[in-house]
Amino acid sequence: MKKILIVESDDRTRRGVLRILQDSGHEVVPAKSKAEALGVIQRWKPELAIASLDLGNGTDGLDLLKEADAAHLQTEFWLVPNTLIDTVTAQALELGAKTVIARSLVISHLLAEKIISLAVNTDTKAA
Repeated sequence: MKKILIVESDDRTRRGVLRILQDSGHEVVPAKSKAEALGVIQRWKPELAIASLDLGNGTDGLDLLKEADAAHLQTEFWLVPNTLIDTVTAQALELGAKTVIARSLVISHLLAEKIISLAVNTDTKAA
């Protein structure tokens, strides 16, 4: 499984995504700010960072992408805005984001993966 960094300023959302990913077998580290996320990336070197667009305190996921790119940090990024806006999507992809996905779809996607994983494991045990 993957080493994943969750960058989300909202405590409840961060804990929920963390729990879903951990239950799916991933190693997950949470961060609630750009500065904290950059430190985790430099020390822990996650394969994937899932970052909210709005990180509070006047920073956002685009700022994180810019600094990670400038520091040549080799982490795949998914940027998660509340809603998809063409200009933000284009800018994120230009800065190196692998995926830009709306917040509501991230939770739905992760829950679907969890349900499929449980179904496959149940079928395997029954066989």
